[in-house]
Amino acid sequence: MGIKVRTYLTGYEVWRGPSPIDGQPIVAILVKTRKNPKTGPGWTLYILRRDIDPIRAIAEGKDKSICGSCIHRLGDRTCYVQFWKAPHGMYQKFKRGGYPRRTSAWIALLIIDAYVRLGGYGDPGALPLPLLKEIVPLSRTWTGYTHLWKMISRYYRELLMASVESAKEKTRANAMGYRTFRVGNHVDEMLPDECLCPASEAGGFKATCSTCGLCAGTSITARNVFIPVHGSASGKFTKEIFAEKTGRISLV
Repeated sequence: MGIKVRTYLTGYEVWRGPSPIDGQPIVAILVKTRKNPKTGPGWTLYILRRDIDPIRAIAEGKDKSICGSCIHRLGDRTCYVQFWKAPHGMYQKFKRGGYPRRTSAWIALLIIDAYVRLGGYGDPGALPLPLLKEIVPLSRTWTGYTHLWKMISRYYRELLMASVESAKEKTRANAMGYRTFRVGNHVDEMLPDECLCPASEAGGFKATCSTCGLCAGTSITARNVFIPVHGSASGKFTKEIFAEKTGRISLV
């Protein structure tokens, strides 16, 4: 495809199996990350189709296996992952056998006192809950978000935030026991039971994800989290676009 592939030296395959969404083969790869200014250093879990390059999967709509019906992958993509060299490079290395297979229990020992990001690409709700529960307990802190909260077991709420795009969805997810991570257009949309993400520009970059710890599901007692739209696709985030995508979601 003419894409220059970067080498990812430190990483391990921690799980492979069928997607709970459509039964297609997927794989989870845990990669050491160092230079992300928002999240900070730590380990990042990537979920990929096991049989199709991420770029092809997106083009053919087969990324549904790892992202479900997330509205950010539909139509004019508003997904925060817009720079495809990373997942593409990981997939190519995976196909060459470049990520040794390790048990999640082995990985848990590797990440003692480290920060873990559950889902640099793909939805961690597509992975077995026992896998996530083996990975995170020994970590210093973690972040995890899922758009699959309507379909997966509510027990995922202990580890993952429900990703929502409207106050209506936030109310529904809260009623199911989830804490929520909501994206909006402006800070003045924030609700009384929400706090501003301190790792955001609007929050003054007072912390990184690795030092904050707010987005760890119900494992902690804290308010829901709100963040103004950000990332390379932020210009596409409008109430009109999301209303058109979903046909039902209001962002007010």
